[in-house]
Parts: sequence; C-alpha cells; structure tokens
Amino acid sequence: MNEGKAFIDTNVLVYAKLKPAQDEEKHRIAVKFLQEIESDAVISVQVVNEFSSVLLRHKVEDDAIRTTIRERSARN
Repeated sequence: MNEGKAFIDTNVLVYAKLKPAQDEEKHRIAVKFLQEIESDAVISVQVVNEFSSVLLRHKVEDDAIRTTIRERSARN
C-alpha cells in the first residue's frame, strides 16, 4: 500500500461534479474532500472510465468530461 496517497473512487468524483437536488449534501462533502486532500491523489484508469460513463449518461458533454479529468490530473 502507498502511504501518503489517497485513492479517489468514482462516486466521489461523480458527486463532486454532479449536483442532483436529492444529493446536495453528498455533493458538498465530495467537493470539500477533494479540496482538502493534502497527499498525492491516485485515480485509476477504471475510475476515469466509470466517471466518464456516468457523466455521459447524465448528458454531460465530452469536452466538459475531458476538462474535468485534466484538471484533476494536473493537481496530482
């Protein structure tokens, strides 16, 4: 196990990106968690694929998905 690294799961990214009315609290928690990560974050290829798939099902544009992934990757 890599000490000092935080593995980011798909649901955290999805809740941070999407803000459905019934899950506003989960959205707030996910955003806060991502903002407060002090260690290196790890996002697997599987998580990136799942994240993209969920956002596409929610009619998020391809360019917005790519931008989000690039922004998250640049922070690591």
